[in-house]
Amino acid sequence: MVIGSDSLQLFIPKDFSLLIIDECHHTQKDTVYNKLMGAYMEKKLKGERKLPQILGLTASPGTDRASTFENAVDHILTICANLDTWKIMSPKTSIESLVAKSKQPKKQYDLVPQRDEDPFGDKVKELMGAIHQYLDDFEYTTEFGTQMYEQNIVLMEKEVRSDIVADRRIRQICCENGSNGSVFFDGSAALIH
Repeated sequence: MVIGSDSLQLFIPKDFSLLIIDECHHTQKDTVYNKLMGAYMEKKLKGERKLPQILGLTASPGTDRASTFENAVDHILTICANLDTWKIMSPKTSIESLVAKSKQPKKQYDLVPQRDEDPFGDKVKELMGAIHQYLDDFEYTTEFGTQMYEQNIVLMEKEVRSDIVADRRIRQICCENGSNGSVFFDGSAALIH
């Protein structure tokens, strides 16, 4: 049986003995799976009997773009809580059979010859050159596209961010005085008119 968001209110968990949620890592936020499990949990917390067993299946629990190990663990624990999980399992028997039937990805590299002309790349480099001329005192390399250039841009961004931290009090004063002169670009630059 397939349950969509429009039929969710009609779902009565005790009508089933087993509820299988494939791709259960989607049981989070405002998804149909999470709404379904919310209805299940309401009935369970009210003491309703004969609720189905829940079997959640996923090959990729994911990390929800967590930047730390702790946040990744929190993400997985949240999914487990949303699924009312009491046990996490992975295959322990027949591993050899599973591996034998698993398709291994094939790596393929296609080498493309360098272009004689690159009008788009030339235009981008021209614009980047104009930006560097505008900056005037740019002390880093202007060899666009090189690893050294990218490292220098990262260093410059860190310097700008530290300048922004120092300028926060100025922005606060502008905002307190009702000025709408603060403009933010991706959290890494601020201009005060």
